[in-house]
Amino acid sequence: MLFAYRLNAIAEGAGSQWVKRQVTTLERFILFARSVVVKTTQYAGDAVPENYSIRSSTLDKLLGIEACRGWMSQVQQDMLDAQAKKAVELVGQALEKHQRGDTSDWD
Repeated sequence: MLFAYRLNAIAEGAGSQWVKRQVTTLERFILFARSVVVKTTQYAGDAVPENYSIRSSTLDKLLGIEACRGWMSQVQQDMLDAQAKKAVELVGQALEKHQRGDTSDWD
C-alpha cells in the first residue's frame, strides 16, 4: 500500500481512487486488509514480542471508513484462513477506535 500512499501525496488522492477501483469484491477487501497490517516489535530483555495493528487513518485515507464498514458487514470469519481472520479482526479494532474518536497517527 506504500504505492497508494505515495500516489496520494503526489497526485491529489489518486492512490485512494486506485484502491477504491481495486477493492470491488469481498476477497479483494480481505487482500486490502492484509496489506495494511503493520507489524511492530519491542525489545525487552531476551523477548521480542511482535504486535500487529491497522491504523484507522490508513483505512480512511485509502478506502474510507464507511466503505470498510460496509465490507466488514459481509465478512464471514469462519470461512477465513488464520492470516485473513487476523487482518479482519484488526480492521474491526481500527473501526472501533475510530468510532470512539481515538484517531491519532499511531492508532
